[in-house]
Amino acid sequence: MFHPKVGRHPSGRLYMALQTIGGSDYYGPVEYSVSDDDGYTWSKPEAVPTLGWRDLKGYEMANEGVCDTVVNYDAASDSMLFVGHNCFYRNKRFMDTLGHWGKNDFAPELKIRGVYSALRNDGTWTPRQTIAPEDFAANVSFSCGCGQPVVRHDGEWLMAFYGQELDHSPFCFVTVYRERFDGTSFQLLEHGSILVHRVGRGLMEPSIIEFQGEVMLTLRAEDGKAYWSRSADGLHYAPIQPWKFDDGTNLETSSTQQHFLCTDDSLFLSYTRKNDVNEKVMRFRAPLYIAQVNPDDMTLIRDTETIAIPLDGNPAKPETVRHSGNFMPTRLSKDKWIIADGQCLPVMPYTSVLKIAHITF
Repeated sequence: MFHPKVGRHPSGRLYMALQTIGGSDYYGPVEYSVSDDDGYTWSKPEAVPTLGWRDLKGYEMANEGVCDTVVNYDAASDSMLFVGHNCFYRNKRFMDTLGHWGKNDFAPELKIRGVYSALRNDGTWTPRQTIAPEDFAANVSFSCGCGQPVVRHDGEWLMAFYGQELDHSPFCFVTVYRERFDGTSFQLLEHGSILVHRVGRGLMEPSIIEFQGEVMLTLRAEDGKAYWSRSADGLHYAPIQPWKFDDGTNLETSSTQQHFLCTDDSLFLSYTRKNDVNEKVMRFRAPLYIAQVNPDDMTLIRDTETIAIPLDGNPAKPETVRHSGNFMPTRLSKDKWIIADGQCLPVMPYTSVLKIAHITF
């Protein structure tokens, strides 16, 4: 199982979205599992009936699936929201419709968008819906997969999106929407500033967290760095800056997401990075680290860095190392969090081990 993302219901029950992996970016239908003991044991996964595969009409041996699904509780509707994005497969493999790695599957008419379904309190699921704002209707991609949103007690959401500019441009931009869920569908109210970084594929998989009256943003990039920004209103963000340690050195990472954790008075970042033993591991994707953030200058305090989930395998034989980097932190209580990580071994046939780290601050 792969792509584990956990959300907490006020009752204490945890809901995890997850799915199988059978190849590079090739995922099975979205499933879910529940835990009533803070994530130590989990129920047998069941299908999310509204987020399964669909036949892709007009394309031979092709399907539309859903991936990168994040789970959060919405107080206004008393439901658990499962929010991911659509993806496409052909001949039992990922279909690269954006043409990032070649033109064989290039199909800009197959637009990538956020999709979601809510698990109601009575156990029923709302119909599958698409997040497709008119402001970005021309974009070949506009999605919100793998990102932490801000979900407020009054029912307001802040959700970070990343989208590809045009079908002939590889760069992705980021913006944050303010929205509400009415029990069936999201109502998009307004979006904020557009953040760009024209290197590689640009900025991807943004995550946000509300901390001491501000909204903090972290961004995956493809130039050996990761980036952050902050906002007073959650919509308008300062120019992006690279993540650095408090000794002035960059966080040296490679095209992998980061996520936030916090207590009432401390902010933390979870990430992967290059170290003195993982140089041969693809994108340095093990181990998974966590470090405290100094909110004054947004530096990572090196002395606080610790390993949340250790490297599994022999780094001298990188084909044996399970890759972290598709993970999600979830707050259990004031000072307790878990991180769910899908550790993939990308050697055919692909396998993945799902691990849970319990963290007390």
